Amino acid sequence: MLKKFMADLHIHSCLSPCGELSMTPQKIINEAKKKQLDFIAVSDHNSAENISAILNVAEKNSLTVIPAMEICSIEEVHTLALFRNLDSVLEMQSIVYNNLKGKNNPDVFGIQVIGNENDEVEGFVDKLLIGATELSVDEIVNQVHSLDGLAIASHIDRESYSVISQLGFIPQNL
Repeated sequence: MLKKFMADLHIHSCLSPCGELSMTPQKIINEAKKKQLDFIAVSDHNSAENISAILNVAEKNSLTVIPAMEICSIEEVHTLALFRNLDSVLEMQSIVYNNLKGKNNPDVFGIQVIGNENDEVEGFVDKLLIGATELSVDEIVNQVHSLDGLAIASHIDRESYSVISQLGFIPQNL
């Protein structure tokens, strides 16, 4: 019989504009442990700035964390990008940052907090993380695969930011 695993692959930290300020590295790991999850992926919008701190907290608490991001394409389709290691997700972050225009306005979109493993504020991201990149869905998927990652359509049939709502269909090559 196959072993069953409990996981949540779509968690946002305090870095994501839609995330709560209370979603700090320690709180995320504590909640995952409380819910008896076997592993999680923290997939902030267009950034991986908090992954290192989350990985450090997870290691101290014997929880597996998959380094991830939720990337918004030029078509405004959200794609979860999961990676084997920190280096790969940070390389993808660099690609995303080079294709992400716009500066965050904290009064409108909120602050985008970079936290450390002690839940202290290390800084803020100035880029508008809630915005769309200049990368197409195809380009995102190809980049993720080139880094030996896994691309998964986020909220596939939701009314907004899903592949179906934005494109009207699921492309054959995805």
